[in-house]
Amino acid sequence: MSEITSYPFDDMSTTSKSLTTFLDEQWQQHTALFLNNSDSHTTLLQAIANVIPGMGGKASELASALENYHNQYASHYQALHDLASMIDTAAQSMGLEDKLIANGFEGNQS
Repeated sequence: MSEITSYPFDDMSTTSKSLTTFLDEQWQQHTALFLNNSDSHTTLLQAIANVIPGMGGKASELASALENYHNQYASHYQALHDLASMIDTAAQSMGLEDKLIANGFEGNQS
């Protein structure tokens, strides 16, 4: 049986690293749009609260809701980041195990 079965461990690892990079870029974009930019959700909300009389209470309610939204997104991004890390760890472990098993078979054939 000369047929060799191999799995794309290196590709899995590369894909997980690409996913991590993509997630980092998306998170930076999210925080810019949500918090950091001059036209961010938080900045616009504060501007509206300052302009509309009596808006202070509602603005703080909305700010709290937006903060909860942001925290949920942070949690989701972290879960995806953790998943990418687990894919990389599993792919490396599978690749190492595959090499150990292959070496064992090669050693038994000599």
